[in-house]
Amino acid sequence: MSDSGSRITAEEYSLKHPHLQLTLLEKNALEEGSTRLFMLGNKLIALTRPQLPDSLKESIVLQFTNYETPQAKAGGFAPDLNIISISMGLIGRILAISKALSLEKSTIQSIEGAMLILVVGHELTHVMFGHNEVMDEESMEASAMEVHSDYFAGLYLARLIHPHGGNVALEQTAAIVAILAGVLLFSELGGERTETYHSAPVRLAVVLAGYLRWTMDHSPAAAMQIQATLDLRNLNPLIDDAIQEAVLADKVRHCISCATSADESLSDTIQAAEKFRSKWHRQSSLMAPIRDQLD
Repeated sequence: MSDSGSRITAEEYSLKHPHLQLTLLEKNALEEGSTRLFMLGNKLIALTRPQLPDSLKESIVLQFTNYETPQAKAGGFAPDLNIISISMGLIGRILAISKALSLEKSTIQSIEGAMLILVVGHELTHVMFGHNEVMDEESMEASAMEVHSDYFAGLYLARLIHPHGGNVALEQTAAIVAILAGVLLFSELGGERTETYHSAPVRLAVVLAGYLRWTMDHSPAAAMQIQATLDLRNLNPLIDDAIQEAVLADKVRHCISCATSADESLSDTIQAAEKFRSKWHRQSSLMAPIRDQLD
């Protein structure tokens, strides 16, 4: 199985959704951006391959689909095939967010990439831990799966975007990229509390908790930076400088404010995640060859 998966082109997407009326310039931008993000998605997946038995290294593939609705999901026929599917609608949304940023091109692309990493990392966690093989979960277990995946998405983000070598300035810059990526993604996608998902601000808090957990062990400079930046007195000037579109800036402020003060308990969901973790390990086809190495 090719590790490149499959990706719908911007031209195919445009033909599938003619009501979008994409100009040639817009189609070219979507093609360039989606190609770049597709390559990055495969890079993230490639990080897991050395940790898998040889028989499983080719079972995880990435797919960009023609759905207009922003969505991502993991599924397939494990262990032979596990597909991480991301809609072109979501890719287009990520690229549209970047147009509202008033930053250097390289920084904007880093933020785009970090948003994509959060999406892929979330779905990759579903695959690796066997979430997508559980058919009879209760609503609490489904909610636990999503929080578990959000937390690990934060871990994946930190692991991928942080440079090696201990350069403090680069570590601090990466932390700011992580904050902007997380708050931009969740503020734009939104979502209230449901039986399966916590609200977008709380999901943002979970992602940042995963990110912070990794950086506390591996990059103290980044951990200090993210905690300082999340203070609204420091975050508001950053938002003013980084986001030129007022509507998006307001959504970002609202999301981060709710994330730090949301009246929405995570304790039951976290306890459920701990309770069900061993069950997911037992049911995961991907984990079967290395089950004796798991907690």
